[in-house]
Amino acid sequence: MVALWFIVQGFELYSCRVFSGPWLILGDFNAAVCSIEKEGGNPIPPSYLDDFVSLIKDLDMTDLGFSGPSFTWSNHRMGEANIREKWDRAIANVEWQDVFPMASISHIATSSSDHVALVLHMTGVADSGPKPFRFHDMWSKDVSCEGVIENCWSHPSLGSPSFILNSKFKLLRTFLWTWNREVFGNNFTHIKESEMKLTSLLSEPVTDVYLLEIKEMINNIMDLYQKEQLY
Repeated sequence: MVALWFIVQGFELYSCRVFSGPWLILGDFNAAVCSIEKEGGNPIPPSYLDDFVSLIKDLDMTDLGFSGPSFTWSNHRMGEANIREKWDRAIANVEWQDVFPMASISHIATSSSDHVALVLHMTGVADSGPKPFRFHDMWSKDVSCEGVIENCWSHPSLGSPSFILNSKFKLLRTFLWTWNREVFGNNFTHIKESEMKLTSLLSEPVTDVYLLEIKEMINNIMDLYQKEQLY
């Protein structure tokens, strides 16, 4: 914690010369601004809280706030050994907030870390246009994939050889996408839905049943990601 503070305090010393203009710091500060940002374990020493709050003020920055679970880290231990803290946050100066007035932070649970992910939402709309067709490795692992291809290729077509080949490829794309929905479903959607459920669980009061549900949900998400890696 002290080492990180030395780095950030270095930003304070040189911010006017090196970091002039809009800037933001986002990540794991391993520090809290008030006692309610920790649940379980030993209380945070007041001097730690005061030092971190003073540092943010000295940098002339403010916390961007968040939506989602209040705590960003947990040791996921059972019973009274469980500890949850808000260690992760995003702070920015006024110039940055003037440039990005609609920016916001979401706490999103992940299966690969004991911290939540900090998602910075900026202005602008993501491209939602059509995506190119790709044959996914996961399809070839399923024994029924070959039958889908053979069924498509057996459909009669008329025209020149190049026209027939192009027509069969277009038809195969439709066949494979339909088969993918029936056999695998939308794996990416399942991952996002599971991560939303995990994020919701992290907002619940701590009980042993709650912790078991979290572990089960994390294992489920990891299985889904293993399938996604075959895409």
